[in-house]
Amino acid sequence: MTRLGLVCYARVERLDNNYLTVTCMLKIHAKPKSACIMHCETRLYESVAKQVLNGGGFLGRALVASFGFDEKFVVRAIIRHGIGGGDLVVLVTATPTEKTLSAYKYVADIAGKVDARVELYALGEKVYDFTTLAVEAKKLLTKLAREYERVTLLLSGGMRVIVLGLYTAALALPEEVKEKIVVELDTEDRGVRVEIPREVVELFKMPELGAKRQLLELIVREPGQTIEQLAKKLGKDESTVRRQLQTLAEQKLVKLDGRPTKPQPTPAAKILVDRW
Repeated sequence: MTRLGLVCYARVERLDNNYLTVTCMLKIHAKPKSACIMHCETRLYESVAKQVLNGGGFLGRALVASFGFDEKFVVRAIIRHGIGGGDLVVLVTATPTEKTLSAYKYVADIAGKVDARVELYALGEKVYDFTTLAVEAKKLLTKLAREYERVTLLLSGGMRVIVLGLYTAALALPEEVKEKIVVELDTEDRGVRVEIPREVVELFKMPELGAKRQLLELIVREPGQTIEQLAKKLGKDESTVRRQLQTLAEQKLVKLDGRPTKPQPTPAAKILVDRW
């Protein structure tokens, strides 16, 4: 087997019109005395440029994958996206089995050769409650989207409930981070990569809460309170709280049952707020 050695050099050339131009030289050593040299010029957005100029390096990319005990989909994605130094691979699974750990070690070995980090994100029993699963997945994706320049969500392996939980989380992300998410999967027949168009992911807009957010967060955090109790804790008039509750009920975020009325959050509210 031929061993490959990779060496990459980068030099900052100029900063203009909110773009940074970096000239790169990549040397691929296939044999001890031969090398293939490629030059490329990359233009990066201002946010990345500032971090480079301040000595912080590139933001890097994250690859998040639903994961069972088949490593091939993740390995393909690592190669396909050129995952390397400064990048992170997160394998989302339920309770790891011996097969899962074996596949994880294989992926970690491959990623280690290109200086990428690999983490196993075990959900455990949370996979048996879809709302809890989606909330955890949303927290993970939100965190990564704020820390990395790009997040690829690979939904080719693992439990189907995890696949659906991750996709639901992607749809429920805050608009300011959703644009960083790319959702893709491989077909079972030929292993062809299919990317879900960004416009489809962005088609599902989260309800605008505005002044109602504080009320909804309180209901999610402390369900079962009366309207009077909610108004007192929020320092609002009961009439204002009633109007806001009616709107939240129309948005399918709360249920107004019982006498006296004690608003209950719906699963959609818990996923939207994710602070419980």
